[in-house]
Order: sequence, then structure tokens, then C-alpha cells
Amino acid sequence: MLSTEEAIKALLNPDSVAVVGATKDATKIGGRLLNYMLKHGYAGKLYPVNPRESEILGFKCYENIAAIPEPIDLACLVVSAQAAIPLLQQCPARKVRAATVFASGFGEAGQVDAQRELVNVAREKSIRLCGPNSIGVVNPNDHACTSFSPLLDADTTLGGDIAFVTQSGALGGSLVSQAWERGIGFRCMISSGNEADLDTSDYIRYLAGDSEAKVIALLVEGVKDAAKFKEAVQLAIKAGKPVVAYKTGRSPIGKLAVQSHTGSLAGEEEVYLAAFRQWGVIRAPQVTDVFDIGMALAWLLMPRGNKVGIVSTSGGACSVVADVCFDFGLEIPALTAETGSALRQIVPSFGVTTNPVDVTGQMMTTPEKYRDVFRTVLDDPGIDSLIIMLTMVTDPWSLILARDIVELSRTSAKPICVAWTASRSLAVQGIEFLMKHKVPVYSTPEKAVLAMKGMADFTTFSRKVMGGSLAAG
Repeated sequence: MLSTEEAIKALLNPDSVAVVGATKDATKIGGRLLNYMLKHGYAGKLYPVNPRESEILGFKCYENIAAIPEPIDLACLVVSAQAAIPLLQQCPARKVRAATVFASGFGEAGQVDAQRELVNVAREKSIRLCGPNSIGVVNPNDHACTSFSPLLDADTTLGGDIAFVTQSGALGGSLVSQAWERGIGFRCMISSGNEADLDTSDYIRYLAGDSEAKVIALLVEGVKDAAKFKEAVQLAIKAGKPVVAYKTGRSPIGKLAVQSHTGSLAGEEEVYLAAFRQWGVIRAPQVTDVFDIGMALAWLLMPRGNKVGIVSTSGGACSVVADVCFDFGLEIPALTAETGSALRQIVPSFGVTTNPVDVTGQMMTTPEKYRDVFRTVLDDPGIDSLIIMLTMVTDPWSLILARDIVELSRTSAKPICVAWTASRSLAVQGIEFLMKHKVPVYSTPEKAVLAMKGMADFTTFSRKVMGGSLAAG
């Protein structure tokens, strides 16, 4: 049987694709998938399969899979649940390596026998499956988007280094669309669906060895094999790749929704939380936190520990950030006497030169002094990372500050992120400049602190894994 690694490689970046159920009608799934592949630059060999058509979008159309003249890496089965199994039986004729089954109506609909038969046929024919109940794969880095997700209505896809595995294709796609809008790029999005064959653990294991993925983000409805999942996560950590996850199905009604969606067993929230802590998974408390944390993990150097320096343009914001750090378990250490003395030479007398540092809004008349404050706090030996809290800093001043922050981020061995609470429309120049140069910007102090907490946790997890003490049992 084809190895898991070879199968996922064929799924992510196929040299040849058969679209079974292709159609000229762009409103139907088979038509959308073809159009999206071409729109976003797929450069491999493309074989539409539909016995009622001779050509689609300029490509010769084949009556069935066996009629295709060459071997196929990936078969996209855009057909009903009833038709999927007979079509799988045709795949060995063209040495199909992997197949995505888009249809629902299997395990999530109570059709356990149908899903079991699907898997049995796939194994008998040495084909690995993504799905069923999947919306496919989006791979911007390689221009291989074998998905019908409306996410691909976007003019362009934004490549990057976050690999995203989601059991919910529709929710996952909507989150990626928001992330793209902010300037966050992706190695890939894999919609794993019911995970009848290939599962989240398989994808984590593959991505741990993928040179283009720096962070593995997950939207998890359930874990079927705990030992397999733990082993995959710790393999990723050993490879220097954080795993950050949002777990759905925490409430009684949420658990029922999970089971009806992908057929997964959601399990008790407390069990998952304890397991994630033991195994080294960084937990995202809210679904949108997955990419807020993932962005920092992908873009920044890891901190040595959990000691945070804070510089703010508002005294009120200082207290808010301090409270949030307390809530999330980040330490705000006292600055050294030398640091305090240096800050008193820069910060107005009515400001605050202890951590958190309040530079006050008055310093906007001399914006270069902000840079000096940031660098002074970063240079303190007791500080592991820096959160810059900006309130009503607007254009064009925002861009001046952003340029200085980017330069500091490039030259410092400590991570920097920014919480910018003003409306994005008031500071668009600065925010876009920071994001373009991979300095994370968050709209609230909570999100910035959570990102730094995730980074500090990964530092802890890494040390434990390398020392062999993380979740030995």
C-alpha cells in the first residue's frame, strides 16, 4: 500500500489530477473546482471526467478514469456518496495515489457501513483517502488548489508558512479568508472531513517534515487515536514546529453538533485540555485565536521564557495589559536600575518608567524617542519579549513608528508584537507596514498577550520534549 507520506504529497501537490464529475456549469461543485484550479495557477496535468461531455474549458473530457492515458496522482471524486465506491474501484487502472471524496452522507449521517465499505475498497486498491465530507485542499505555495471552497473566489491566494488542518471545511475556509485579509499567509489548508482514512495525526506527522510549514494549526472536532495524535504532535515539536489547536464541541449541544457534522466523538472538554497540556499542544481559547497565535509562532523568534516587557502610549492601557498578563500567567518583571535610569532620560516626567512603561501620548512630537524606549526595554536582561501597546496613534505617525518597530524586530533576538486598539482605518499605513514585514499586530491587548503566552508555552514544551519529560505516558 502507498505510504502515508507519499499519499499526502500527492494530495497536497499533485502532478496530475482527475476531476471526476467535472462539468461546464460553474455553479456546480465540479465546475467550481475546475475553474478554481485554473484561476489559481495549477500547472500540472488536468483530466476532466464526465461521460456526457467531450471537452470542458478546453480540456479533453474522458468517459471514465480508466480511459485517461496516463497515471494519476490525485482523483477528486465530485460525485454522490453512492457513486464514490464504484469510482474508487476504477482508480488502480491509472495508478491513482490518493483520492479526495467530497460527498457527505457517510459516517456523519449515520451511514457507518457505507463509510466502512469506502475505506475497505480504498485499502484493497492501495489508495489513500481525504474525506469523505471534505471541501478539498488549498495549497497557495504550489498553486495547487483542489477545492470547491468559495474561499477561492479571492483574486489571489496568499502563500505562507502556517499549515492548517480543519475538520470543518466551511468554517476553516472562512477563517482563512479573514486571515488573508489581514496579510497572514498559508502553506496549505487541508479539509480532512470525516477522516475515514487519513486523519489529523497523519497530516501533523507529514507537516512535521515539510520544509515550508513553520506552524501547524488545527481545528479539531475529535481525536480518534490519542496515542497516534500525541506521537505526531511531539514529532512536530522535536522538528521545531508548534501545534496550536482550537477544539470544538465543548458544550453538550456542541458535542451533538460535532457528531452530526463529521461523525467524530467530541469527548469531555476537561480531558482534552489536560491532554493538550501534557502533549504540548498550544490551546486556542476562541476559534479566531488559532491564527492570532499561529501568526506570532510563524513570524517571530521564540522567547527564552515568559517575562514580558510592556510599553504603552496610555496609562489606562498599561493596567489593562497587566491584568491580562496576570490572567494568562505571563510575568511582568521589574526592570533593572540601569534600565530605569535610561528610561528616565527619555520618558516625560509625568510618564511611568517601571514595567509596564507609560510613555504618554505627548511623545508623538518626538517619535524617535519611542524607538529609544523600545530598545531600552528590550535590552533589559530580565525581559524575554516585548508587547507594544498603541492606542490613538494614527496616520501618518503610525507609519513612522511602524518603521522603527520593524527595524527593532529585525535586529533584536527577542520577539515583539503590537496591540493597536484604534480603528484600523485611522492607522492603516502603520498596521499594513508591520504586517507586511511580519511583525504581528492585534486589535486588542488580550490577543497580543495570548500570542506571547503561546510562544512562551512552546518554549516550555520544546525544553520538555527535548529533555524527554513531556507526556511520557
